[in-house]
Amino acid sequence: MSNANTQHTAVSSAAGSIGLVLNELKLPAAVALLYFAAVWLYLGVGSGAMLLHLAKSIAGIFMFWLLAAAVLRFIYYVQVARPHRPIVTMFSEAKTVSRNLETIGRGIAMLLILSLVCGAFWIMKARLRDFASIGWDQRLTEIDRIIHLGKLPWEWLQPVAGYWPVTIILNANYQLWLLVMWMMALYFLFAEAARPIRKRYLLGFILTWIVCGSVLAKTFASAGPCYYGPLGIVPNPYAPLMNYLRAIHDDLVPLPALWTQDLLWQGYLGKTEPLGISAMPSLHNAVALLNVLAAWNLSRKLVWLLAVHALLVFVGSVHLGWHYAIDAYVGWAAVVVLWATAGMLVRAADAAQSDMIETDRRRHA
Repeated sequence: MSNANTQHTAVSSAAGSIGLVLNELKLPAAVALLYFAAVWLYLGVGSGAMLLHLAKSIAGIFMFWLLAAAVLRFIYYVQVARPHRPIVTMFSEAKTVSRNLETIGRGIAMLLILSLVCGAFWIMKARLRDFASIGWDQRLTEIDRIIHLGKLPWEWLQPVAGYWPVTIILNANYQLWLLVMWMMALYFLFAEAARPIRKRYLLGFILTWIVCGSVLAKTFASAGPCYYGPLGIVPNPYAPLMNYLRAIHDDLVPLPALWTQDLLWQGYLGKTEPLGISAMPSLHNAVALLNVLAAWNLSRKLVWLLAVHALLVFVGSVHLGWHYAIDAYVGWAAVVVLWATAGMLVRAADAAQSDMIETDRRRHA
């Protein structure tokens, strides 16, 4: 009898955990699947090669997320917690977590959802030039000049940022963007303290990549200031900026930004695997602000750190020739709207779920 009760309790607990996970996942999963289906249909129905490419991208991104989680946790143990035996402690924690069906199920499922979105995004971005010719750069330059009182944003920044140590710091912070995004995403996927806004963050993250990374990127197809010269656009008001950056890169310290810009351009020309070129809107700036909004109710100290990071990402995006300032402004505006939209959708879904539960309870009362 005791064994039967124990088994019944275990089954009930597992069912409850699965129910909680499904409740958290169904709205983000629905949006992610719709986006995936739209990308597949847009790139060509029945394209087995394209579907295989998408599957490989998703698998690669998923494994990368898992590796990143392990590396970041190890860094935490070595630099922050500092247990006597960090590797043993890490494996012990992993063993404990593995027994928590809800945590493991939710984490893996959400990682798969994010991998699905990111994989579809990268495939769409790589094929963007096939569906939208780059033609907004000159208009975006003129918009920047108008709203910044007759001067381009990089010209306003250059007296302050135009020193090689400052440029290196801005470049380093810009490179950290990906790491910060991973850390925030993994925190919201697994941390118990993040449960109250987990669904909103996940949905906001997905909507940001879809709307900013695909819809608006196709609508306002542009390359960015760093590609003015390679595209042959004249006059080129960004030539002095790029000459300054190239001088640092060639004569002082290699700048990863210029390596990446060259790599993307080679892909655009078809000489290497295409990775996609897109400036408007700035996904870097959009995600940086999303992190600030998501952390608002978690920690004021974290909010300030992320706000400084976001500000430096903005300055770096302009100073390193990646973006027009208007790219960031549009990205920020979109994220504010998408974050509010995610909140409304989550509240509506939760209310509908509560009504269903209450109706079911009354039916069986």
